[in-house]
Amino acid sequence: MRWSAAKSACSRPALRAPVSTSGPRLAWFATSIASWDRCPWGGESPGAPAERALLIIQQSRSWYSMSNSAPTNRRPVFVVGCPRSGNTLMGCLLDKHPDFAVFFEQSTFYSLQTTWSEHVDSGADPRESFADVALQGLAPWLEQQSCISLPRDEVLDVLGQVEPCWPDLLDAFMRLQMRKAKPGASRWGDKTPQNVARMASIVEAFPQARIIYVYRDPRHSVVSLSNPSFPHASDDELVNAEVVRHYQRVYEQQKQQVPPANLIEVRYEELLDDPPTQLARVCSFLQVDFDEAMLGDVDPEVAQAIGWVHYKGWQKIRPQPSARTIELRAETQARLEPLLAQLGYDYRPTSARTRLRAQALTLPFRGVNQLLNALWRVRHPSAGDLFLKDLPSWSDYLRWVIPHSASTRA
Repeated sequence: MRWSAAKSACSRPALRAPVSTSGPRLAWFATSIASWDRCPWGGESPGAPAERALLIIQQSRSWYSMSNSAPTNRRPVFVVGCPRSGNTLMGCLLDKHPDFAVFFEQSTFYSLQTTWSEHVDSGADPRESFADVALQGLAPWLEQQSCISLPRDEVLDVLGQVEPCWPDLLDAFMRLQMRKAKPGASRWGDKTPQNVARMASIVEAFPQARIIYVYRDPRHSVVSLSNPSFPHASDDELVNAEVVRHYQRVYEQQKQQVPPANLIEVRYEELLDDPPTQLARVCSFLQVDFDEAMLGDVDPEVAQAIGWVHYKGWQKIRPQPSARTIELRAETQARLEPLLAQLGYDYRPTSARTRLRAQALTLPFRGVNQLLNALWRVRHPSAGDLFLKDLPSWSDYLRWVIPHSASTRA
């Protein structure tokens, strides 16, 4: 029984397991399965169906890892969207609010959940694996921290106090970080652009989660991605235009699976033009009072604990004009036109010849992106889209064919 089948079974009203420790809940669930009218294990001795059902459920760790018995009042915040579109600024503004501790680039769902789930499916201990995967992913950040330490023993001690399922473990781990980074906060968050591919999974794990999608004029995003000072993207405008298109396409797909109450869209230009109004709107969505502290300078201790201490978003935010002259290749403009129209930005249409030439020039990247995403889904069926940032090198391709090294320039 895989996760999909078990999830369907759990959705039956008669099979809602009571909140309990892991062992009794699994035993209860196994007994319920064994009592079904069409039990496939007929003819066996009394108790055998339940024992076999329990064995199957224990072996099907993908169901167990996604079960959620935690309180429904957990309300984490996730900031998502295409890189260089205002995500980090939104994270900084939320961190200035006394209630929130939003961490940067922790990739909770896009990377951490995928890797942890695969380890658990292979038989690894859920708590031990979570601690190892989480701490390994945070190692570069922790190395730069002088005010936060996360000893493995302490992490395991915290994880040992909750059930070994994904939502409980993630919540316990993030709350541990929150207590260390910002003790007065009550709600944790994660600002990871790639989590846009896992919005449905976020709401599935945390029904009360709030997702903030920040978007920007795609032309500005392309210019910012192409800036040589930003090392995490291609130098090619056309490639970056395809990246922006990919993020928006994935967002539109995921948006269909997320209840409106869990999602808000924030336009970067409107945030810059009128910060108080837009932040009040965000706070209302998050069901907290707007705090004037969000407009001022951040507490230095908070910036030090969260990271990126020199980022300008930590400074006082003031209304400022967001429009400026954008110089892009005609072919880049052509690739962005459908997105500009969809998002409501003004533009001057390019010629049909330019649009055709732009399609031809972007064909290599689009082809590789589709191929690698197909391979990615085969190896990681539940991971969501792979966001390719540039054409891979030969070493990137080699890493793809080596087991347990599924990484490209993504």
